[in-house]
Amino acid sequence: MKSPYFLLVGWAILALSSCYKEVPNEAPTFEIINDLHIQDTSRNYVDAIETQDHLFVAVGSLRSLGNSNRFIHLEKRNRSGILVWEKKIGNGTNDAFAVSETLYGEILIAGYQGDKGLLYKTDSEGDPFMSFSATVGNTDSQIRDVDVAPNGDIFALALIGPPNASSMVVIKLRTVSGGELTEIDRHTLILNGLVATGDKCSLDASQAGRVSITGTIWQSNTPSTIRGIVIQLDANSGAELFNKPYAGAITYLNDVVTLPNGNAFAVGARINSSGSAEIYLVNACPSSDCGWDESLPGTNSMEAWACALTNEGSVGIAGKRFVDGAQSAAHFFKITTDGNNTISDSQDYGGRSATESEGANSLFLCKDGGWLMTATIEKNPSPGYLLKTDEHGIIH
Repeated sequence: MKSPYFLLVGWAILALSSCYKEVPNEAPTFEIINDLHIQDTSRNYVDAIETQDHLFVAVGSLRSLGNSNRFIHLEKRNRSGILVWEKKIGNGTNDAFAVSETLYGEILIAGYQGDKGLLYKTDSEGDPFMSFSATVGNTDSQIRDVDVAPNGDIFALALIGPPNASSMVVIKLRTVSGGELTEIDRHTLILNGLVATGDKCSLDASQAGRVSITGTIWQSNTPSTIRGIVIQLDANSGAELFNKPYAGAITYLNDVVTLPNGNAFAVGARINSSGSAEIYLVNACPSSDCGWDESLPGTNSMEAWACALTNEGSVGIAGKRFVDGAQSAAHFFKITTDGNNTISDSQDYGGRSATESEGANSLFLCKDGGWLMTATIEKNPSPGYLLKTDEHGIIH
């Protein structure tokens, strides 16, 4: 669940009612653009989900403009985009990367405090009552992603070690309602003699029995060796089902979903011969005679940052489309996964000025078939977007 940091301050909302008890037939849509600053602070989004009560939870960072203090910002909104509650978590050295929900309706936040990777668990109202540390000893760490398997097992993806030279570790945990987060197992991934770059990395545990992981690795401080990697684990034993790096060109892999057939579908960017980015897709499977990887035709000057599986088995993708120079637009489209990669429902968002660079960060399929997306406007400090669209990516 998936480009970092979006500021969220001052609400522009499309509003109508309070929380819905049931999912309505027509998907509600809204766009929240946070480009104001409240009380000398700025807020951003990094991830958002729809919860079991059909409301929306978003996570990001709360930063002080006058100093380096930063806290985790957690908020819940109703189906019209109206703020229900918001929380400030941490001691001033915190950041968040991802959010998920347990089978009991509790909220999980992947992030860090200082140099220690933390997984927070809050109740459904966002009040934190425990945290789990990925760190053993004094080693630096960050928890970059978290997902919950159909049986309730929790899987967290951690980077452990120095920045830009980390190992990737999958940690399996369990919990009960109101209970502690208990580590069951951890598996250090084989990175073929390389190390994690510190760029975005993700995991998906939505399909029973499998955990798919993707990220970007390199020989430390050697840009020519940058490559994406896709790994899949047996969710029960932790054994690697496959481990596939993708070299031959500089490639970044940012997000992954597990397809109904068990394959891992990862998205990112490949640097082409002209030095421009184009969307890069990987369909990985255990056998050497199946699967494929390719740049998506017609996506020159585009990057994919997030993906989500649709109910029909296609994949929604969100990312960045460079318009020219420093400009870009948050971009959304769906593709089929039959190898032909037919693009449908292509939508652009943003483009609010000639000097703002904008790109999507996370994408979530809602129960009504619509999409929930976070995006950032990359200026300093950078405001962000929280978008809820219909099934075609349209905001009404």
